[in-house]
Amino acid sequence: MSNSEVWNAYLAKFNAEPKDASQLQAYAKAQDNLPNLSFKDANECYKSNKGKGAASGGAEKKEPESGGGGLFAELNKGGDITKGLKKVTRDMTNKDKTVSGKVGAAPKKKAAAPKKAAAPKKVKPPAIRKQGFRIWVENFVEGVEEIKDAGIKNEVYFVNCKNTGFKISEKVKTVIIDSCQKVQVQVSAVLTSIDM
Repeated sequence: MSNSEVWNAYLAKFNAEPKDASQLQAYAKAQDNLPNLSFKDANECYKSNKGKGAASGGAEKKEPESGGGGLFAELNKGGDITKGLKKVTRDMTNKDKTVSGKVGAAPKKKAAAPKKAAAPKKVKPPAIRKQGFRIWVENFVEGVEEIKDAGIKNEVYFVNCKNTGFKISEKVKTVIIDSCQKVQVQVSAVLTSIDM
């Protein structure tokens, strides 16, 4: 028996081609009436018969290396390959629906009702507080403040301050400015960095 007979027996039993050479080899080993295939033989048989249906009776036909088989034949069809496709017109596409005017018109906005006066934001009181080695300076709105009780181990963290000036007369570890507008900070010395 030749390798093509193993291929044909597989097709007869499963009505489909094997997914890979190892599946063909395992089938040949499981059948008593078929010769056992080495993986190399199974791979050659798989490559030569894949996509062709039942193998021809005698010796196996090897696919020419440079030919590429059916793939290049399909590619060489050129314009004929798209012959059976449906023509898509511009109104069938989703691109630029606003240009073609086919998108469901956006619902017209009703005349804007007069807005109620927005409730003023709750303004938290300004505070300087110490939390561990961090000194928090929060919610200052106007004026110039001096940060006291700061030392080399302290971080000074400015949050939500507006139109304010600050003076740090001692050397501090770091200064961080977060969510502040129009703030001036005068620092005598910093050990690591000033972050904004």
